[in-house]
Amino acid sequence: ARAGSVMAEDAPEIDIPDTEETNAAAVKLQRVQRGHADRVRFRDVRQKRKEFEDSLCKNTGWGYDKLQNVMLCNAQVIAAPRLMRPNQMYPMNLEVAETVVENYEGGKDANGMYSGEGTATFRNGHSYKGMWSEGLMHGNGLFTWADGVSYRGPMVQGKISGRGQIKWPGGNAYDGFVVDGFRHGNGKFVMVMESEEVEDESAVITYEGEWKFGKRHGEGVLLYDSDGKQKYEGEWCNDARHGFGTMTYRSGNVYKGEWKDGQLHGQGQMMWYHKNEIYVGGWQNGLQHGKGEHVWLIEVQSGTSFQ
Repeated sequence: ARAGSVMAEDAPEIDIPDTEETNAAAVKLQRVQRGHADRVRFRDVRQKRKEFEDSLCKNTGWGYDKLQNVMLCNAQVIAAPRLMRPNQMYPMNLEVAETVVENYEGGKDANGMYSGEGTATFRNGHSYKGMWSEGLMHGNGLFTWADGVSYRGPMVQGKISGRGQIKWPGGNAYDGFVVDGFRHGNGKFVMVMESEEVEDESAVITYEGEWKFGKRHGEGVLLYDSDGKQKYEGEWCNDARHGFGTMTYRSGNVYKGEWKDGQLHGQGQMMWYHKNEIYVGGWQNGLQHGKGEHVWLIEVQSGTSFQ
């Protein structure tokens, strides 16, 4: 006990900081840490948004479906409740309209909101001519984007929905059903511009069939050229030939069978007319694979073929 007493007497005094100062420093440190975390999170969000925008196809019509946000007057100056869908539309009053509309000519209701037939020019260069209801584009009309793309057809509470026509600069056109700005349902798309899917840059490509949220999905026919000598008829999934389908090549060769992610895959039959050969059997990633039978045809003098 005496030794402990001596040690306690000889021990140096420890300066304990004031509790309020300690708490203030801890709070300040926490704020700095939270601020850094927020900056990192916002930076990641911006980077992901940039990567997404860079991945979008050019606005030529092929694979381009970002038309759902055509309603520029969706009152985003007011924060939406948490449980409300982000694309929820609100009736637009005059104060909000003045922030996005450059000029408007047409009817208005008793509350001063756009109603009936009218024409609006937006500050970002877009324009709309058609029917309005409670400040929103609603009914048949013509919406034209600043880059020249146009949509003619029904609008539902500020959204593109129904059967209409979309036209792109250069001659590309779509005629069919649209839901929330996406090609969805049955429709026909004609493309006259250059495409990676054909060698002839001047060819007219036509797809007629089913769509799902902007992508070829379901049953459809794709003509790879103007004369229809090269075409695919069959099933699609997520914008690729997938399922059962028949591909007719310009050379006259025909494949009939299963597909996966745009390639010959599964069981199928290929007929090479220019080589007089037929193969029936398995395929994998576009190549003959597995069990199958390859037949070579030989012509006899009578002109008939035998196996």
